[in-house]
Amino acid sequence: METKPWYMSKAIWAGIASIIILVYNALVTGLSSGCGAEEGICVNLPNIPDFVLGLLAALGIYGRGSATTKVT
Repeated sequence: METKPWYMSKAIWAGIASIIILVYNALVTGLSSGCGAEEGICVNLPNIPDFVLGLLAALGIYGRGSATTKVT
């Protein structure tokens, strides 16, 4: 069976992107919670919409289903 490096896998990249977006949204929510208070950090960054995570999940499922080579 053919093999390929992990960084050429669509499913792995979809998973990595999902984790990055989840961490970003968690940090933005935590930093924005101090807004309006006298003390605290106030950063008004936009959250990434949840449907993006759904698209990444679909890409991961597609990548896994269409895989013809083994990841090494």
